[in-house]
Amino acid sequence: MTAKSILCCMQFVPIENGVGGSQRAWFLLRALSEAGEVDLVILHPDTGLRLSGEQETAIRRFARSVTVAGLPGWKRSAERSRLVHRRFGAWLDFLRMGSPNAPRLPLADLRSLAQGLPQRRYDVAFAARLPSAAIIDALSADGLVEIGRKVVDFDDVLSKFFVREAETLGWKRFDRKLAMTLDVKRMTDAEDRVLASWQAVSICSANDAAELSRRVPGARVAEVPNVIDRPLLAPATDGNFTILFVGNLGFKPNEQGLHRFLDEAWPIVRQRVPGVRLVVVGFDPKEALREKLARAGAELHSNVPSVVPYYEAAHAVIAPIFFGGGTRIKILEAMAFGRAVVSTPIGAEGLSVEDGRHLLVAGSMPDFAAALVRLAEDAGLRERLARDARRLQETTYGRAMMASAVRGMLEPDAAASSLAAN
Repeated sequence: MTAKSILCCMQFVPIENGVGGSQRAWFLLRALSEAGEVDLVILHPDTGLRLSGEQETAIRRFARSVTVAGLPGWKRSAERSRLVHRRFGAWLDFLRMGSPNAPRLPLADLRSLAQGLPQRRYDVAFAARLPSAAIIDALSADGLVEIGRKVVDFDDVLSKFFVREAETLGWKRFDRKLAMTLDVKRMTDAEDRVLASWQAVSICSANDAAELSRRVPGARVAEVPNVIDRPLLAPATDGNFTILFVGNLGFKPNEQGLHRFLDEAWPIVRQRVPGVRLVVVGFDPKEALREKLARAGAELHSNVPSVVPYYEAAHAVIAPIFFGGGTRIKILEAMAFGRAVVSTPIGAEGLSVEDGRHLLVAGSMPDFAAALVRLAEDAGLRERLARDARRLQETTYGRAMMASAVRGMLEPDAAASSLAAN
C-alpha cells in the first residue's frame, strides 16, 4: 500500500522544547509522519529565515523534505519600511492583503512557493493555523497545487483571541479599534470559509470545538488537545519557596499577565512568605519588563537552552493569563514535570482540570497571592496537586492522544465517525 503524500504548511518552526506554538507544531509533524510521507513547508514573511543545522536534522526525522518559504508579500508594511508608521501600516496592510492572519498574497509569492515544492499533487494538505489554510486555498484556487483532502489545525480561534486582547487591554483610540474590528471580521469570514469547505478542522479546546460547530453547522470539527512529553521530576525540597513563570515574554498575554502579577500579587506574597523567590524564564523580554522584574527582586533568565534546571528548583508554577485562546502548554508542561500550578480562570480554560485537585485557580490577584501562600505553607498540598495533575497529563495530554486524533482527521471514514461526535 502506497503511503499518503502530505503537504504540511506551518508558521512555527517545529521545536520540541520551543515556545508553545513550536511545541504543538512538533507533535503535529510527528503525528503526520506516522500517517504518510510529509513535505514540510515553513511559511514566513521574512525571506532571510534559515533553520539551524540542529533544527533541520531534528525535523528531518519526521519529514522527507523541509522547505523554508519566504513570502515578502506577507510582510507588514511597517516592517518593510521604517518610513511607514505602524498606525498607517495597519491600514495599508488591510488594503493590500486583507487580514495578515488570513493573507491575500501576490501571485508571484504563490508561484515561488509552488515552484519550491517537491511535487505538485498531494493526497492531503495539512495547514497548521488559519494563515496556512488561506495560503493553501490560494495555491489550489490558482491551479498551482492539486490536493485530494484538506485538513487544518486552527490550534485556537484567532478571531476570538484578538477580540479578547482588545477587551482586556482596553484600546480607546478610534482608528485602532476600527482597524481591529475590520481585521476580526476578515478573520471570522476566513475561519467560516475553511469550516465550510475543508474536510476536517481541529482545535485544541473542546469548548472551542463546540463553538465552531455551532457557528457553521455541518463543519467537521475535532478536538486535538495540546500534548506534552516531559520526565517527572523529583519534588523540590531544598531552599526557599520558589515560584516559576515560563513563557514567551514577547507574547502579549504572557507579558500583560506577568506585569499584573508583579503589580498586584507579588508584593502580597513577598510580605507573607519570607525569603520567597520569583524566577522568570522566557524568550525576548522587553526592557520595561526587565526593569520591573529587577525592581521587584525577581530573577530573569532569558533565551535559556533548557528550562529543566528551573523546574527542578521550583516549588510552584504560575500562569497569570487574562486573555488568549486555546489551552496553555505552560500548564501542561508544569503538570508533566510534577509541579503544583496556580492559574487564572482564563489560563486554565479548555483544560480538563479541577480546581483544588489538579491545580489552584484564582480569579483575582489577591486570591492568586493567597493560593501561592497556601502552597508555600503546605508541602502536602503541593505534592497532591502535582501527583493528580501528572496522572491527568499522562492519560489526556500525552503524545498518543494527538497521534490518534490526527490519524482520524486524515482518514475519510474514520473522520466521519470521530468528528461526528463533537
